[in-house]
Amino acid sequence: MAYNFTKASWYPYCDIDFLQARYRSPRILKELKQASPDIICLQECDHDLYHEFYKPNLDKLGYESLISVANPNRIVTIVIAYKRSVFSLVKKDYLDLNEDLDKLDDSFHKHKEAMIALLKHKITGKSVTAVNTHLFWNPEYEYVKYGQISKIFKYIESKYNSSSIVISGDFNSMPWSNVLRYVYKIKPLVNSNAKGDYYNNKKYMDKFYTESLHNMNIRSAYENYKPAAQGEKVGKKEDQTLMSEQIEEVKFNELADNHPDFTNYTEEFNGCLDYILYSADKLELNALMEVPNNIEIKNLKLPNYRYPSDHLKIAAQFRFSK
Repeated sequence: MAYNFTKASWYPYCDIDFLQARYRSPRILKELKQASPDIICLQECDHDLYHEFYKPNLDKLGYESLISVANPNRIVTIVIAYKRSVFSLVKKDYLDLNEDLDKLDDSFHKHKEAMIALLKHKITGKSVTAVNTHLFWNPEYEYVKYGQISKIFKYIESKYNSSSIVISGDFNSMPWSNVLRYVYKIKPLVNSNAKGDYYNNKKYMDKFYTESLHNMNIRSAYENYKPAAQGEKVGKKEDQTLMSEQIEEVKFNELADNHPDFTNYTEEFNGCLDYILYSADKLELNALMEVPNNIEIKNLKLPNYRYPSDHLKIAAQFRFSK
């Protein structure tokens, strides 16, 4: 949550003090210190504030940190930090999400990027590819977000698929969105009632699904966060094709519903927008950080005196598969 996005007019319900970087930054750092993850991914971090505050303080906590910006004129950055005692850096990489996509249509030029850190686990010698991204926000342009996530996946698949993969970020997409359908390799669902331009949504999402579908075994760490819903039997035995398609939809909707109710909570919107994805064939999920619920938030909206950002932190613990 960068300082230029903390205008009082955008958060009229929020005490002005809770929007100030001098109030929020130490509390964000405190949350990071308490969680003590081996890898940290931050989105929408102020470039100057990173150099003046986050970088030196993360260094004191034992983290090496890396930043990436879409262009020199941008004042916000994404950050990957890792514990020096746990990992060593093999390679830092960067993916411009505008390049090539904006050749399809000017609407794809959104100054977005993905940062990639190939890390070596010091104890096991195994490699981990950490990816951090922040997809375009506007729900009117789902095809843009779909193109961005497909570009990230295909790039990672082509260069880093031999390592364990963890992709974190603000996807600005709900669990049942077409962005998550792409992650699970399920055909996009586009209808005329959806937000945005139906023609562009269908044209480009069908194109990316057909031409850029990945073959990785990637799953959301929070897909079973809530108790799994009881699935209903669908279809008839003689209609094998229809039954298969329906089962696929039911399973996807169940895992979508099992995500937290929200990771972003403001006066105008609340929903789950943030994700940790991982390669399920190389990593096993050990534990998840709990996300506050409606009772704990108590309709205070974010940010507030307890939570220093309009997004809540999420975290997952993994172990290498044998």
